[in-house]
Amino acid sequence: MNEYKNPIKKFWQLGSTSSARVPHFSGTGAPTSTPNVVGLMYIDTLNAKVYVSTGVTSSTDWKILN
Repeated sequence: MNEYKNPIKKFWQLGSTSSARVPHFSGTGAPTSTPNVVGLMYIDTLNAKVYVSTGVTSSTDWKILN
């Protein structure tokens, strides 16, 4: 896959070189936990999806980016 069309690869590259890193974690499948901070990033390595937390009240506060 072209690296510019692969958002997960690009995200990891940015995270490893950026001085302003975004807190993030990964797993297989969509996130099921309630985020504890707005702006967290979650990478679904099974389905190549990236999520960001937009709230802290339920697991539905994860919004898919791609």
